[in-house]
Amino acid sequence: MNKLDQKLDILINKLDRNTAEIVAHRSEIGSIKAKVCGEIRKPKVVLPCQPPTTIEELDHFEHNLQEESFFKNVIAELMMSGEKAFDKWIRSSWRTIVSDEVAR
Repeated sequence: MNKLDQKLDILINKLDRNTAEIVAHRSEIGSIKAKVCGEIRKPKVVLPCQPPTTIEELDHFEHNLQEESFFKNVIAELMMSGEKAFDKWIRSSWRTIVSDEVAR
């Protein structure tokens, strides 16, 4: 029984050490992301719920893109897309910006 308690203590110590390392790694990853991508913040929603359906709406959207802050917010919002594959991300981004009617 004493050996079992000793082994259990060893396992608990190792588990505690691993938990502390995981917490440290998560913190380190967060700081690396902040350095590479900038501070994590939720940008204000700039993309419409539905893509523009007329040429005039698309022209207005393009005019707004001339503003640097609007452009950066659009990029940040597109980057938050959940698509893993690059080709799917491109398609999803285009669908967000341009409707099929306007594309034709």
